Amino acid sequence: MIIAVFIATMLIGIGIGLPIAMALLLCAVCTALAMGGGDANPTIIARTLMQGSDSVTMMALPFFVLAGEIMNRGGLTKRIIAFCDVFLGRIRGGLGYGTPIYFTFREDLVHLFDPKSEENLL
Repeated sequence: MIIAVFIATMLIGIGIGLPIAMALLLCAVCTALAMGGGDANPTIIARTLMQGSDSVTMMALPFFVLAGEIMNRGGLTKRIIAFCDVFLGRIRGGLGYGTPIYFTFREDLVHLFDPKSEENLL
C-alpha cells in the first residue's frame, strides 16, 4: 500500500509537470500521511523534511552549482579552458590531462592565500 502511494504520487507529480524536486517533496508528504494515517502531524513532517536538508553536504551542492554559474557568466571557465588549451591543445584528450593541472594550480592558490589550510591536510 505504501509503495503504491509512493509511486502513484511520484508519477502524478511528474505527470502534471512539477519539477522533480517538488514531485519528490509531494511524494514524501503523501507517503508520510499514508503511513501515519489521520494521526500524522504536519508540523512533525515539516520538521523532519527540514532536518533532512540541514547538512553541510546538502547545502554544498546548490552552492557548487551557483559557483559554476558565476564562473560561466563571468567568463572564467572559458579562460581556464583556453589556458589549458595553450599547453595541451595539440594532444589528443588534452583536456583530460588539463584537469589535474587545473587542480594543482587551484591547490597552490589556496595554500598561497591560506597558509593554515596545509595544517588541515595532516
